[in-house]
Amino acid sequence: MPVINLNGTAILVSGRVITFGEIKDEYWLETSSIGDPKRMIKAIKDNGANIDIFKFSQKLPETLPKYNYFVQWDNVAALEVSTFDNWWTKQINDKTRNMVRKAKKKGVDVRITEFDDSFIEGIADIYNETPIRQGRPFLHYGKDIDTVRIENSSFSDRSTFLGAYYDDELIGFVKLVRTDEVVGMMQILSKIKDRDKPRHPAFLCILCLQ
Repeated sequence: MPVINLNGTAILVSGRVITFGEIKDEYWLETSSIGDPKRMIKAIKDNGANIDIFKFSQKLPETLPKYNYFVQWDNVAALEVSTFDNWWTKQINDKTRNMVRKAKKKGVDVRITEFDDSFIEGIADIYNETPIRQGRPFLHYGKDIDTVRIENSSFSDRSTFLGAYYDDELIGFVKLVRTDEVVGMMQILSKIKDRDKPRHPAFLCILCLQ
């Protein structure tokens, strides 16, 4: 998509007959860096940008419209977490708890990981395991180390990486990004060859909640 810069904010432009504008990576940006949508609308008009409709979203935990604009509702998969104990005993089911225990018994070790050369090489190894995933060409297949490093270094000051290891080999990882009061899962991926080992997302995220 074409990108224009308005007052330091990147705007993606799409559409032909009617053009739409939306903030690039809006979901991963903190509210303070986006500002009031009225400011963006004014910037669009003042700069003569070819945008007919400007789209923006509100972030959780806000669930009621704040502005007097047309609203189109959408679905968000989210879970409110207070403490690890409450999550472990009341918010997940027995099946998930059993998968976590089974993975531990099989020797899978999950830990918060530094974004260093070793971890980046592990991600590249996962990317390049197979060109096909779920019956479709895999977008990340064939990427070199430098590309993997650049693409996974986004929002580094607000990111936490979790790695799942088996015999010191990275077999799965999660990238979590903190945005205001919400932690979003930007990427979660594991090796197909280790599908016999439980890799439930709850297990990969368990250390983040402790």
